[in-house]
Amino acid sequence: MGQCGKSCGVLDGSFFSDFPETKGIEVSAGELASYMGLTMEKIEAKILPGIEPMRRREMMNYAVDYENRYLVEHPGVFYPDFYKYKKP
Repeated sequence: MGQCGKSCGVLDGSFFSDFPETKGIEVSAGELASYMGLTMEKIEAKILPGIEPMRRREMMNYAVDYENRYLVEHPGVFYPDFYKYKKP
């Protein structure tokens, strides 16, 4: 996951600290990579199983907002072959 160090690409319980039902949930960089290409609904179900779909959506919206704000200051690395498939 680029140059961002060990914790890059990992979600742990602290990431969703505003959501007590996520305590103990951890997602490795490899797990995140395996979700690429899936719909958000499928990703939510894999990361947050056993949580009501509307609540999962609320949590993932929070995560997406957090990620977008984070990426403004810490740009990410594009996935392999991004430019090969990017449309002009």
